[in-house]
Amino acid sequence: LRAQLALIGQHAALFDDTVAHNIGYGRQGATLDEIREAARRAIATLDRGSGVDQSELMLKTEQLTAAKTK
Repeated sequence: LRAQLALIGQHAALFDDTVAHNIGYGRQGATLDEIREAARRAIATLDRGSGVDQSELMLKTEQLTAAKTK
């Protein structure tokens, strides 16, 4: 159960690194495929009424994770 939960305080901070690194920070040793899947799941759970263009967010996620592998 602990592997599926995360706690984020009110003053969450991102580290000065890639999005992939920030996503994987909570799970030491996460593979790039696991990080990509976490990003896909996060995008899939966004509320449709959130005002976020999900297709653009997905494209940017793919571009960022692709850049990480180069």
